[in-house]
Amino acid sequence: MICIQKLQFGFPDARQYQSPDEIERFKTIYFPDSQQIEQLKRDPVYFVIGDKGTGKTALATYFVNRLDPDVIAYSIFLQKEDFSRFYNFTKSIPDFDPSDFGEMWKAIIVLLVCYNLTKDMVASGVSLPPDQQEFLSGLKTLSFNAFDLTVFSAFKVLFSQMKSAARIFLHAEVTDPSQFSFYLRSMQAFLTNILSVARPPDKSTFLFIDGLDVRPTEGVGSHADHIANVTSLVNAMWQLNYQGFPGGMSNRYRVIVLVRPDIFERLELQNVNNIWRTNTIQISYPVKFKYYRSSSLFRISDYFLYTQQDFFPRPDYIVGTCWDKYLPDKVKHFPSERNAHVHLDESFINILRNTFNRPRDIIYYLDYWRIVAMVSNDGKAPYFDPQYTSAPQFRNYFNDYLLGEIRDSLAFYTDVSDYIVFIQFFHHLERRLPQSEIASTKHPGTTFLRRYPTFSHDDYRLAYREYLDYLEKNKIGVPEMFGKPERFLQLLYELGLVFYEAQGADRQIWKTYADAKADGDFRPQVRLDGNYRLHRGLARAIYKDFL
Repeated sequence: MICIQKLQFGFPDARQYQSPDEIERFKTIYFPDSQQIEQLKRDPVYFVIGDKGTGKTALATYFVNRLDPDVIAYSIFLQKEDFSRFYNFTKSIPDFDPSDFGEMWKAIIVLLVCYNLTKDMVASGVSLPPDQQEFLSGLKTLSFNAFDLTVFSAFKVLFSQMKSAARIFLHAEVTDPSQFSFYLRSMQAFLTNILSVARPPDKSTFLFIDGLDVRPTEGVGSHADHIANVTSLVNAMWQLNYQGFPGGMSNRYRVIVLVRPDIFERLELQNVNNIWRTNTIQISYPVKFKYYRSSSLFRISDYFLYTQQDFFPRPDYIVGTCWDKYLPDKVKHFPSERNAHVHLDESFINILRNTFNRPRDIIYYLDYWRIVAMVSNDGKAPYFDPQYTSAPQFRNYFNDYLLGEIRDSLAFYTDVSDYIVFIQFFHHLERRLPQSEIASTKHPGTTFLRRYPTFSHDDYRLAYREYLDYLEKNKIGVPEMFGKPERFLQLLYELGLVFYEAQGADRQIWKTYADAKADGDFRPQVRLDGNYRLHRGLARAIYKDFL
């Protein structure tokens, strides 16, 4: 086994694998889910749904980097500015019809598909028909020969230069902004015609759209307005796929949207339950502690270590061998309930308790662990010593990571500055959490206070009331998503920060949002009575007296 300082943990975001060497590295460490890959190739899948860090972008990267011989794939990553351009542009259109948001998105994507197809035809030496030659020439003129596969390029051509685009492509004049809806539909007809005469690709072709969880920092009027625009985008992509691309394209081309489940559930889509069951792949990693060694998340984590060994690949390799060599020690677990006894956890279960059960979390956890060991001159060790996860440096590193993930998840719903307002709630909840005095094993004769992460619904109501009073007293505006106690509690539940107590088969259990989803509940709702528990990693990050 190589020493821990030689382990490489790669990029946290799969989009960063760009160069040939990085792609080779990705090929080595990526653990492809053959079932997901085959389903994506075989079924009419239009949405890949999963939380941040579960591997949506990695799955797209697998296809984009041509690691599947049967598929050609491209990806578009949306930026905050892409949405801001929409809002700022529509302000200049008199009596703008909100239904045109979807038509604008459809025109943008069809333009990018047309561009990609004609570019590939030119690259392969195929002569373009006159219509396509004129189209490609027009794009070069409008973009000063700098057009690329981005929403930015398409928006600038179609809308920022609307008058020029109308003259070049439609041979018509836009004389007044009130003509926008007619211009848009004429442009769609033009692009559909270009698409209909394009040569279909030789293989199945996917266009992945990523980045729907960004929220513009300017232009958008409210969260509801932004949700309406994102819904328009997703509906437009659904229509493109469902109605089929023209001609021979319908069986070869597909647009696939990568989206978080909490965002997908808030979109006002028609027949959403049917779409969820027939046109989506859901990526999640539910793990039952008793059977964790058979879980996908454990296999991925072990594979990541295994692929870096000198003996990889080995036909007789047993899953878990590398994990057991690097993390052999059991770790003390301090239960959430006062009357429960301290016991020892397997190393993987201990990590699960402190993370959101995603591949990205495991990678960060091990990488920070490795860094702290190296700082302590222990990088040449052949295993991860658990003493370093108690070090202040490790807690600070990983706490910052977890809180950063929460901040990023909230970014779709609120402004960046609202994260600080969000965290304030937990300081008001703090005084409602039970404490007990514990005898110190390191310093006999002394005790310390230990905080527990459990609370009742009455505790929550009182903490929430104090939280609103604090915001009002300090003249801090209450973000829309935080304004009602039931909505705020549901948000905490959906973000995986709060679990509720439920009756299991033979005992009380803590029901997580992910558990409910895994059980087939499309829109799990948090209970509005009983008891709750904070996510252990969140409690460790916020409360210094939490073990």
